[in-house]
Amino acid sequence: MILCRYLYDCGLPLLATRMAIRSNSGTTIDEMWRYMGPIFRSMGKVHYARLSVLSQHITAHLKDPLRSVWDQYRTLSLRGNNGRNVGWDFGCERFNLECQEFLSKSITKERLLKAIPILNGLRHVRNQTLNAFGVRNDECSEYTGVLSSDIDVLVHAIREELGLTGVDDAAALISPRLRGRLFRQPDGEACDRRYPWNITREFRGENMTKYVISQLRSMPESVRARWT
Repeated sequence: MILCRYLYDCGLPLLATRMAIRSNSGTTIDEMWRYMGPIFRSMGKVHYARLSVLSQHITAHLKDPLRSVWDQYRTLSLRGNNGRNVGWDFGCERFNLECQEFLSKSITKERLLKAIPILNGLRHVRNQTLNAFGVRNDECSEYTGVLSSDIDVLVHAIREELGLTGVDDAAALISPRLRGRLFRQPDGEACDRRYPWNITREFRGENMTKYVISQLRSMPESVRARWT
């Protein structure tokens, strides 16, 4: 039952989001932003909860020419392969890392301006160059670079942290001992007896409508006017 509930509330929506990002489906991405807002709040993801509101507001108020461009380039293709897109944040973070590795400790504006065209050019010949030197590793996905061994290490660490042994793990996950560590009341004192998927409906007495209004009111007037 726990696994079914997880798949229904979290697992399948997460899969839908990842597939939408890969296929550049802006409609599904927008729907997932709406769906995840209450979940972000219930799990204490303050910044993501706020972002879910602001992203929906900005997207809904984009002028038609900007909306057309946004829809066409909602996600980023690293090497032009269909169905392998990533989010723009991933591309920016990855390129920042590449620039840092390329320039080492001597990072200046002038050196960055020279390095960026070089790194962009290398992207077009990367696989051919790796093949030429016989060092191409197809086990590494261009999407994340995560290996199965990396996942095994992470799963082992999670099981160790939660004290899971493989024997009736579902019962262990909802036991008072574990819930007392992971799900606290807002005051930080008593164990929260509610399940995570119920917290979204009872979050600190503030309903989602009031939360959305409060977040929109907190936006600077200049930002609101810019997109309308």
